[in-house]
Amino acid sequence: DSKRQWYRYHALFAEALSSQLRQIHRDFIPLLHLRASRWYAEHDQITEAILHALRAQEWQWAADLIEQKSLPVMSLAWGASEYALFRLQDWLQLLPVDIISSRPHLCLACAQLLWLVTPHPVLEIWLNAAEARLATLLNTQTHEDVSYSNLSSETQQEQENLLGELITWHALLHCFQGDGQAALLLCQRASTLLSPQNALMHAYLTGIQSEISYVSDVNNAVAAVELGFQAGSLAQEAHLDALALVYMGATVRSMIGAGQLHEAQRLSHRAILLGTKPKGLLLPDVGWPKLFEAEVLREWNKLDAALSLVKEGISLCQQVESIALLMYLLGGYTMLLRICLSYGDLDAAKAAFQQVEQIGSRMNQPSYLYLCSYFTIVDQIRLWLACGEVDRATCWVAEREMSKQHGNPFASEREEVACVRVLLAKNLPDLALERLEPVLQRATRGQRWGYIIEMRLLQALAYHICRQEIQALDALSEALRLGEPEGYIRSFVDEGAPMESLLYQFRKRNRKYGPTPYLDTLLAAFHQETKGHVQEEEPSKPYQLPEPLSEREREILQLLASGASNQEIAQELVIAVDTVKRHASHIFSKLGVRNRMQAVLQARELGLLGEEV
Repeated sequence: DSKRQWYRYHALFAEALSSQLRQIHRDFIPLLHLRASRWYAEHDQITEAILHALRAQEWQWAADLIEQKSLPVMSLAWGASEYALFRLQDWLQLLPVDIISSRPHLCLACAQLLWLVTPHPVLEIWLNAAEARLATLLNTQTHEDVSYSNLSSETQQEQENLLGELITWHALLHCFQGDGQAALLLCQRASTLLSPQNALMHAYLTGIQSEISYVSDVNNAVAAVELGFQAGSLAQEAHLDALALVYMGATVRSMIGAGQLHEAQRLSHRAILLGTKPKGLLLPDVGWPKLFEAEVLREWNKLDAALSLVKEGISLCQQVESIALLMYLLGGYTMLLRICLSYGDLDAAKAAFQQVEQIGSRMNQPSYLYLCSYFTIVDQIRLWLACGEVDRATCWVAEREMSKQHGNPFASEREEVACVRVLLAKNLPDLALERLEPVLQRATRGQRWGYIIEMRLLQALAYHICRQEIQALDALSEALRLGEPEGYIRSFVDEGAPMESLLYQFRKRNRKYGPTPYLDTLLAAFHQETKGHVQEEEPSKPYQLPEPLSEREREILQLLASGASNQEIAQELVIAVDTVKRHASHIFSKLGVRNRMQAVLQARELGLLGEEV
């Protein structure tokens, strides 16, 4: 190399040498790996040292090295490339169970490194065995009829602290399974065992309690946000910036779910400031809060800014050298998927979803399903429906009904919302309303107002399909009440033309109460969306009417734009309903459209409507 310290063989030559070695001196290979491991360890390159120790099947030596690395593992400062991490995870899964379970420090480090990729039953076996071993040691010491020296007292405190760390990690597995009460009991037990000086694990414990509050049967978004703040503060106080960024990003995520978009953006900015080092260098973990700020910008309809930020966030996350890598990337590509759906760029959305699936293929099923419930599942269904793949979405619903594969309450809630979208696409509004009600009640108890806006909008669309317009507008009114203070836009616009029609009806009903600036903002966003699509499709060919509209047709068009039904138009103009239908048919023909929604959009584009209705 440029410093004349390292050299390497050409890849083909190296492969040829390795092949020859396997043929001539196969028995010598483990010894060579052991020599390499010891050399790397002497030169403080512990990741490579561990990899060679594992390949030499020198399990005890590998265990010693991993235990040395346990603190960097826990603080998310592993310092290995993505490739090295994946290789390490593959090799660690070959460690004999008796080696892992007999060494609690090793067990903890392996659980940390492998929680996304190793099956949870295996992790449970490791943790149970390590906890039992420590508990036995502690019980033996407690019942010994000897006076303790300072050393034995310190040893006992270290063992209790380690037991608290193992129990903390066990609590996280219970959180995945949705058993929040059991997880909280474990957290309480861990808290009594952890040393007050163990700032790292107290931050972990608080962060896990935040997660439990949000996704389990505890169901309290407010508590999740408060505990998330505390976890981030504890990590900062311990100067563990990478870990602090994890919890700050997770808290931003919880805030978005709770409908606190402005607070979420402010916390994201604080996280980015924390991760900005001298000369403007950014910690790679800054990508995590950036991803969630991109989601806030998308909701505010700042799509270009959101796309730029999410790409920057993904690029930073790809540089992360810790166990958080897979989680970051899955979240990042899901945010990209969501932004592409808002743009209407289905090809880019499909490419982003393929990335999500590829990342998920490296995870164990509980972790992947858990993270998908948080990030992906609803958008996956939206993508399929936007692509016209209703059958594929229907098959997903059928498979879910048969397997009921996720016991986590929050995951089940998000999956139910995805099912509701499929039912609406299949024109089954009554069934959609029936399934929506319990998850809406649960989200309300949990104060997850961001998700409640989505559910209320789906409820409004279902009532609209049922022609129950009063109920539809009431549900829409609740979504508007929740969305206005935080400036929600895309949640409405992404529901398409039926939602625009409902918003016009709502404005007509409420015009007598005074100005409607938030409604106007939403309808302007719909108008801009339509205008953009028209310009993309026919940038230089504005539509010309083959025949001008009559005065009566203009009157009816104005009433159509206000959201009035055929019956209401007939009553307003004192004409028969059939006459209204005949006029509407002529209007559609002259405008070159097929239905009233398209007619209103085309008329507005051509400036045929007087005062905007």
